[in-house]
Amino acid sequence: MQKILLDNSSWGVVMLYLKAAEAGDVTAQEKKAFEIYSKAAEAGHLKAQYNLALCYDNGEGTIKNLEKAFEVYSKAAEAGNVNAQNSLANCYFNGRGTSKNSEKAFELYSKATEAGYLDAQYNLAVCYANGEGTTKNSEKAFELYSKAAEAGDLDALYNLAVCYNNGEGTIKNLEKAFELYLKAAE
Repeated sequence: MQKILLDNSSWGVVMLYLKAAEAGDVTAQEKKAFEIYSKAAEAGHLKAQYNLALCYDNGEGTIKNLEKAFEVYSKAAEAGNVNAQNSLANCYFNGRGTSKNSEKAFELYSKATEAGYLDAQYNLAVCYANGEGTTKNSEKAFELYSKAAEAGDLDALYNLAVCYNNGEGTIKNLEKAFELYLKAAE
């Protein structure tokens, strides 16, 4: 893969975009950022590929195109970008830009979790908890919610409280559930 460097004028545009975004005036800057991401993505820059996919996914700097977002997420995910792996899994899970495929979503969440991506760990726990793309496994869901909660994921903390509250994947413990509900609400 070719490493690309953005020239000073490109970095200037990126900085202008960030300042415009803070001020809420992003239309022209989004278009310029989209152009920069497109060029960098064509050159094989993984982060730019992911950002380009986000542009297509959210309609930022271009017309919203879920199929194109899916295509670009796929390319970045295949090259090892864990953000793209999680986003691609979300596409499969929700049927965004492609047909719904829970098994493929589960596979990608697993891969991103193995690489240490926190959001994927939470999403994988949801798959286990609900039997989406895999056999329902409350104990595995509890384990993954616990790890994600320890790493600071508030949704995981809330779902961990639900597990304790309902005795799912662990022994029912209403005191622990209450403690975690309070912590998640802070």
